[in-house]
Amino acid sequence: MNSLVIGMHLGLLSIVGMASGPLIGIMSDKLGRKWVIFMVMVAKVILALLLALFGKGILLTILVGIMGAFLFAINPLVQAGALDIAEGKRLEGSMIGLLWGNNAAFNGISPVLVGFLISSLGFGILFWYIAAMNTVASLMALAFLLSGTRPQQTVPQS
Repeated sequence: MNSLVIGMHLGLLSIVGMASGPLIGIMSDKLGRKWVIFMVMVAKVILALLLALFGKGILLTILVGIMGAFLFAINPLVQAGALDIAEGKRLEGSMIGLLWGNNAAFNGISPVLVGFLISSLGFGILFWYIAAMNTVASLMALAFLLSGTRPQQTVPQS
């Protein structure tokens, strides 16, 4: 795959992500953040597995487009959920800082690890890596979902 085709796929991923973000946000507001976070994570696992198994030709383009609908949607949902939990506790900045710190750590380590894996095992390992990471995250989201924890509601003081 040449650089132009790779760039076109990255553009497709981003454009679909920009379009779907607000829609997934609305779903989150209507259905509840925990459920939507879990569903988005599971969708990413399924799409990564499909990319690993069948990601060639036009199917690669279709799957990359569909992946774009979910790939960028998770961060705003998790941030909104963290703010729900922190509400009224004066921890909003700490929660967002913690989320961004964790993102920076994983975003710093993952490219090095994936680069090593790709150079050792080939480009196809990328999709298996994405599936594995999202499976772990999905299990964590499921545990949180089943824990029944609800953000405490605060009564605004006048």
